[in-house]
Amino acid sequence: MGQSILILLQGNTIMNTAVKKFYLILCLVAAATFLAPLTAAQNAEALPLFEEGQELIQSEEFAKAAEVFQKCVDADDKFGGAWFMLGYALHMDKKYDQAIVAHKRAIEFDDDQFKSTATYNLACALALTGETDDSLETLQKAVDAGYDDPQQMAGDSDLNSLHPTTRFAILFAKLNGDDDVAEKLAEAQNLVDEQAFDKAAEIYRGILDQHPKNDFACYRLGYSLHGAGKLDEAITYHEKAAKFPGTKGISLYNWGCALSLQGKVEAAFEKLNDAIENGFLRIDAYESDTDLNNLRDKPEFDELLTSVREKRSTHSSNEKVEPAPKAESPDGSGQSLTWDNVEQWLAHEADAGFAGAVLLVRNGQVVLNKGYGVANKEKNIANTPETIFAIGSTPIDFTKASILLLAEKGKLKLSDAITKYFPNVPEDKQSMTIEHLMTGQSGLQDFHGLPSDENHDHSWIDRDEAIRRILGQKLRFAPGKGDEHSHSAFGLLAAIIEIVSEKSYAEFTRENLFKAAGMNDTGFFGEPIDAKRLAIGYGRRTSGEINAPPYWGKTSWLVMGSGGQVSTTGDLHRWISALHGGKILSPESLKLYFRRGTDGILNGGDEFGFEIMYTMRPENFMVIVSNNVNARPRRVAINRLGELLARLVAGDSLPKFSLGVKLRIEGDHGAFIEEVLPDSAAERDGLKAGDQLLKIGNVEVDENPMGILRPYLNTGEKISFEVDRDGQVMKINVRPNPR
Repeated sequence: MGQSILILLQGNTIMNTAVKKFYLILCLVAAATFLAPLTAAQNAEALPLFEEGQELIQSEEFAKAAEVFQKCVDADDKFGGAWFMLGYALHMDKKYDQAIVAHKRAIEFDDDQFKSTATYNLACALALTGETDDSLETLQKAVDAGYDDPQQMAGDSDLNSLHPTTRFAILFAKLNGDDDVAEKLAEAQNLVDEQAFDKAAEIYRGILDQHPKNDFACYRLGYSLHGAGKLDEAITYHEKAAKFPGTKGISLYNWGCALSLQGKVEAAFEKLNDAIENGFLRIDAYESDTDLNNLRDKPEFDELLTSVREKRSTHSSNEKVEPAPKAESPDGSGQSLTWDNVEQWLAHEADAGFAGAVLLVRNGQVVLNKGYGVANKEKNIANTPETIFAIGSTPIDFTKASILLLAEKGKLKLSDAITKYFPNVPEDKQSMTIEHLMTGQSGLQDFHGLPSDENHDHSWIDRDEAIRRILGQKLRFAPGKGDEHSHSAFGLLAAIIEIVSEKSYAEFTRENLFKAAGMNDTGFFGEPIDAKRLAIGYGRRTSGEINAPPYWGKTSWLVMGSGGQVSTTGDLHRWISALHGGKILSPESLKLYFRRGTDGILNGGDEFGFEIMYTMRPENFMVIVSNNVNARPRRVAINRLGELLARLVAGDSLPKFSLGVKLRIEGDHGAFIEEVLPDSAAERDGLKAGDQLLKIGNVEVDENPMGILRPYLNTGEKISFEVDRDGQVMKINVRPNPR
């Protein structure tokens, strides 16, 4: 087999990035297969399949190769090289979702000889599916694991969507040994955040003088000049940046915006149409950008919007880039959100593209309960307070409550090891308890989908298959020795609920939770819903005959216990009210349910258009749900709106500056960063999800980190953090962004 690989490497040289990557992969797989026992085949049936798959790769029959490598890993799921090649074949066959699963599986094998490349390939697949944040994070992990080819990174078209991001530019500069450039890029980004566009432009100009082929510096120079109102000069750099593949689409768009501001209508339409043809498909930008106001009364503008929508139906929109800088408030007034203007604010959000429903409670009274935009475009059905939406990972809350209720009834103990409920638990998982599953300390992988699953949310698997997959996966850490969220953990909890109660998960939750709370509109995928009340998903992906829960098949054990359900804004308020009102749990159990406090925002979503955010106090409550989260900018917008509404109902004045993190308080364990929000100061300056906060400034972090942070967020002063990241203590300085 080694000889056949050597022959492959010597023949048929095709000089493009993808095939170069392929040859590198073959070298690594050859080394991994023969030199590293952890990744070599353990099953004799796997080796002939592996060789057959290689031959198909060589003849560029990627779909057939994927089928063969799938059989190979089915025969020997410990064969790291086969997982590696399965990911590659799926990737080249443009089945990126399935490739992502295989790439992740390959990375699990402790073999440095190809781990960095597998991680790099995962970053590429994530970029191609529009997961810009995850792609950037993974790309950094590839570099940390030893990936060191800046030329390949610069020329790889898979990563084009990352080129207009500051994080990619800084990462590339550091990988290329240009630490000075990396520092300047960070400084310029801070100036842009402060809207000091002239100063930022000078820094980008200096970088471009030193590195004329730096596409990011060219794009950002045009962007900064545009923000400073120097449109003639901005157009010069928009034009130059449009010649680079990675910044072409966004730069053509900004060029069109500048021409519109100058009143050059015909030329503006020409550039905007060029932007669409080159993949800039952010419908929210075209619909709401005030730079384009000079064009909106022209018939060509409606044609332009139609073109964007048609293109979006066949392409993933994955740009995480900014058109020209805009005011914060949706109507451009710069006002802050208050109870007096909340209805007007939400109306402007709807005009800017928001579709969904919002319910707000103030001092125990419902003060706003409305739908916005359309639930069904084809039938012109509007969203209303009665519209039923998919609710993302909200069922995690139902699973937690069910476990605590069963514990109250003496049916189980939180300290029970999972071996009490499942036979043949692998040795590394035998110490895992129910409490570990509930608190993020299980060490289980986040999901248990496989590349062979056509849809990683909706493909049907039963409970036994889910248990087999979950228990068969490699742990991220030993139970009780770390803190990482796992959807799969809640799948095991759902199975325990069924085993202990002798009822299906749906039956138990309906009888013991939803009935008690009066939640008549909460149900599961695959169940019929009145068409007049059904929200269709308008997301990056579609599933089923109609992209809505009744057409997705019954809830699969890929997501049972952590997803696969529907509800309304009213039912979500009934849920929180029932919890606090003692209709579901005892006071002692309620403390465990809210062990992380009641001050935060719960949120979840999917790739099919649905996103939900809600708070946890019934007397001052907010829930917002949307059915048209069709790209990253729309998700950023909904998250921002949810945060503003949560602040409003909490009666909390919004600081002038933003850090961009969600915190989690773990009692005696301390304060952790639950999530780093996209386009935030924390993301830019290096804070990461999972970091434990040890000190802010010189103050040790207690159970009220916001009390320490608030003075910094009111002034915008740089914050010095001391954090524990995977056992390593480090200091990170973050300058908050102005709101």
